[in-house]
Amino acid sequence: GVFNAFVADDALTATVIAKTIRDTDKVSIGENEAIVSEETAVVDILDTLTTYTVKVIDSENENNVIEYTLNIRKQNG
Repeated sequence: GVFNAFVADDALTATVIAKTIRDTDKVSIGENEAIVSEETAVVDILDTLTTYTVKVIDSENENNVIEYTLNIRKQNG
């Protein structure tokens, strides 16, 4: 899936919170290490469109990974 978030034109960072449905699954934002259940990360806004990958890893089978795309766009970008 693809998620879009919008920030002010002068934003240099954004706080992203990713939470799994199952409390035992792991999640990671960008290049961060996967952690159980919920991750909060401050990410850099590099351009008018900055893209991060959010991964959810199945706690019962770590080879089962779902990737989501997070597009962070500046309001007037």
